[in-house]
Amino acid sequence: MAASLDNSPPRNILHPRNKREIGHRLALIARHQVYGQPVDAAGPVYQSSKIEGDKIRIAFNHVGTGLVADASAVANTNSLSLPLKGFAISGTNLR
Repeated sequence: MAASLDNSPPRNILHPRNKREIGHRLALIARHQVYGQPVDAAGPVYQSSKIEGDKIRIAFNHVGTGLVADASAVANTNSLSLPLKGFAISGTNLR
């Protein structure tokens, strides 16, 4: 299963226009899970966090060439580009 919500306009999430990108994501998952190849097949996964004064620094695994909050920064995407307007952190294990 591959995430595709970032690859479609908000009103057409069930039928993304850029099916090639979805196929690419599914192929990466197969390469990683079936063939054991060392490719990033998942989206960013939380690794750790550190509170620094009034800020928090969050580290992720599986970020490929970088983690971006703006879908327009990713090449070959038909995503609707929306800036990151909010971010929520939940849980008691933040330290």
